[in-house]
Amino acid sequence: MKASEAIEKFLVYYDRIYSLSAKGYEDEEILTFISDASRSIVDTAFRNKAYNLCPVIDLNTETIDVLDNTNVVEVNLSTPIRHIISVYTNVSRTNYPKVELTKVEAYPVNLEVLFKIGDKSEISIFNNILYSYIGNKLYFVGDSFTSILNVYIKAVRAIPDLVYIPEIQDDTLIISDVLIDSVISYAANLAKAASDNIRIQPVTTDDTKS
Repeated sequence: MKASEAIEKFLVYYDRIYSLSAKGYEDEEILTFISDASRSIVDTAFRNKAYNLCPVIDLNTETIDVLDNTNVVEVNLSTPIRHIISVYTNVSRTNYPKVELTKVEAYPVNLEVLFKIGDKSEISIFNNILYSYIGNKLYFVGDSFTSILNVYIKAVRAIPDLVYIPEIQDDTLIISDVLIDSVISYAANLAKAASDNIRIQPVTTDDTKS
């Protein structure tokens, strides 16, 4: 669905709520509500592990930067992401058990914990590659005998703010068609809440469950 179509659909939902007595919103404001609603609904789908309803992307990278004086390596991601579903990496190991380019799963930890582990070169945590994600960067730690190589990431894409400029730009919503009605309905309720100067909590709908 295009941004222009989403605006039209929003107005239908919003009129239903207010029976045509609503405060009017500019297109830019409406798209802000829709963008915020999209993120909230996708977040709910992610928490419910309904990944098939999320805008999933596979990222593979071979660009690994080893940070000085630690066992921590850094990976810069070219595509902004909102949530990580899974991370795997190829590792090679020079000590027992010796392996060459074996694919293992990485597990998330707090960044502070990761760097504390990375400062201890004597640790042995093979098959427990750890990572932290912050600022569109992934940080990994293994042990002093393990080289972390290619990284394979399955993630939920970041949801950008929608833009609609007549005859110039008409963005496409990147959410699943199954979630469109839930997103627009929630966006209309966000707009009503803003108009009424109240706060509402994100909704959980059956549409966000696999």
